[in-house]
Amino acid sequence: MITLQLIQIPCTNLPRESLPCSNINLKSSSLENAKVHKLSELINSFNKNGDDLLNAIFEPFHKNKNFTVSVIATSGVPDPYDAWTSEYKNEVSVFFNLDLWNTKELQNAGLAVIKHEVAHVLLDSLLKKPSDDDYLGILDKIIIDEGVAHLIGYPYNMSILLTKNKEKWDESEAELQSAISTLSNTETPVIDKMNILMKANTGSYWNKYGAISGMFRALYLLENDG
Repeated sequence: MITLQLIQIPCTNLPRESLPCSNINLKSSSLENAKVHKLSELINSFNKNGDDLLNAIFEPFHKNKNFTVSVIATSGVPDPYDAWTSEYKNEVSVFFNLDLWNTKELQNAGLAVIKHEVAHVLLDSLLKKPSDDDYLGILDKIIIDEGVAHLIGYPYNMSILLTKNKEKWDESEAELQSAISTLSNTETPVIDKMNILMKANTGSYWNKYGAISGMFRALYLLENDG
């Protein structure tokens, strides 16, 4: 269903629409061979073994469609952009900023991040793209897009995620309901709404209320409805 191909491109050669945000300061930086080699090993492992959860979730939607996804190794992008998905040559691609990785980190977490980002690629054509002023629509998209991707990329024992971390779900849902209320208020300043949306998927792992509530919702549905 999914085949990954590795491409190496310095960030200064990437089109602006491929970068994780528009106002970003790039620096000239060369790719380290050891990191590229490790990323290549992870890609080969994914191509060989696939991922059962990715296939189970997306096969009903994509109906045996085959995807070839570019994984672009780059460098020179500032923190916190270690990996992201964006368009490159009219295709949604995965980007790894190897400046923010070492080989040990790639070995330990790289495959989980690859799966996370591939989920974004597969979700791209399935999700409605809300307008810039549709704040609740943007939040809905974060919950689904980041929630499913976080679940697929969860690097630990998924079978005890709901029971072990139930309080994390409760906390994220409480913050989510507060965010919905604030975003629904026509008197809330736009800058405050933008900050609320940013917090939905930025910051420390468990504090990303939109992504985390979405991850638990997706897992709950998976365990109860298949």
